[in-house]
Amino acid sequence: MMNIYSLDVSKIRMTGFTIKLSEYISTPLFFFVSINIFRATLMYISGDTTLFNIDYALILIPACLMSRRGINKWHISSVSIALFIVAASFDALGFFGRLYRWGPDFYDSYFLGYNDLPWFEILPLVFLGLAVIVIFCLPLSTMQFRKKGILSLILLCGVIGTYDIYIEQSPHKDLNSEKNTLTSPIKFAFSNYIRAIAAGHSVKLLTEPTVDRIVRATAPTQILSVSLESLGLPILKADSVKLIEQPLRAMLKSYNISFSHHNFYGSTLQGEMRELCSLHVNGNPSHPEIVKYFSDCLPSFLSRSGYSTWGLHGNGGEIYNRKNVYPLIGFQHAVFYSDMASSPEIRPCEHTPFRGICDHDMYVRALRLFDGSRRFVHIMTLDTHLPVYPTAPSECSGSFRNNASLCGYSKAIMRSLNDLATTILYSNKKPDLIFIYGDHAPPFFSASTRQFFDGKQVPFIILKRKDDGRRH
Repeated sequence: MMNIYSLDVSKIRMTGFTIKLSEYISTPLFFFVSINIFRATLMYISGDTTLFNIDYALILIPACLMSRRGINKWHISSVSIALFIVAASFDALGFFGRLYRWGPDFYDSYFLGYNDLPWFEILPLVFLGLAVIVIFCLPLSTMQFRKKGILSLILLCGVIGTYDIYIEQSPHKDLNSEKNTLTSPIKFAFSNYIRAIAAGHSVKLLTEPTVDRIVRATAPTQILSVSLESLGLPILKADSVKLIEQPLRAMLKSYNISFSHHNFYGSTLQGEMRELCSLHVNGNPSHPEIVKYFSDCLPSFLSRSGYSTWGLHGNGGEIYNRKNVYPLIGFQHAVFYSDMASSPEIRPCEHTPFRGICDHDMYVRALRLFDGSRRFVHIMTLDTHLPVYPTAPSECSGSFRNNASLCGYSKAIMRSLNDLATTILYSNKKPDLIFIYGDHAPPFFSASTRQFFDGKQVPFIILKRKDDGRRH
């Protein structure tokens, strides 16, 4: 009898515990705490403090007010889930923006190139994101707004909000991101997306040195422009020498080389607009409000001056809508993966998760275009687009030994620059002037990895062919 009684008590206790647990799970406090624990975990993994925010509690305020007014529970759940999905979408855009440096203006045109994207990298992240959304939507659909739970939620939000205000006014800001330790996704969304929407389709003329300005001043016969994907400027000089200068030393036999750097902003295509047009572009470059500025881009200027102008990219022409943008800025010939894939000499590149052509093959193709006549050739590379394949840190030196991603990145950059130098030196017709520049710093997901590079500037290399008795 005693054992049966004890068993019944245990069952009652277990049932009571289960009921209390289910009641707690359905409170706003549980939702707030659990989602921020998840985000804090991501923050710890990435080292990026901007991933930990409090604003997911804000989406419960409308639901709380609706509950007080006696509005139907399903209407409350629908509003809560809709607001959560909106908030989560901003974080998703921020995540992919960090990972691939995709600007908000280019998402639509980027995904037109679905055939050429690294889906085996993207799809797992998409499925993970959908699973997280579903998991957090479940408690939202059963949310119970009891007075006790609401008061605890307000208290917790008040404490963290006060701390956030303190950080705003204190010297404890996160220097790498220039944001608070507990910044808000509303603030992040406004600065990165709403502001971009408010700017609309706009163009700003640049005055800093670019390929555009330097070529106009010199205008040699044969010019090569190389936008090296994700070529960043290491903070330490020794790392910069190792990454950029060392692979190009063989070029000193034929070229005078100068190294410099200047500001960058935005995505890959914005980097090309910066160099080829001396423009800071916001919005889709195919928009009429922007296109009207393209008539004086460098390829257009050189075309009017009798040059044959070529734009080459080893990935698809749909991505960033380059198949339309390149002709608009003056390239008479725009060549992409689909145009070269049928050639027996071309094989899909194994050095990148994207479907495309290796930088080495692109360099060979570009150098064959130089025949002594007036020619401007631009290459947008692909091999070094993140994510790069990781390499054992022991294979690298300096700061690149810090982790496998940094090591793999440095190997990819140095391989591409070595391939470029070798191809040029063994080419029968060498360009008179060569520009190599980074479109943007490498957008590593981890802040601790990004800190090895200047967050505002990229390298800029000019190679001028030595006067060895050639006719100009």
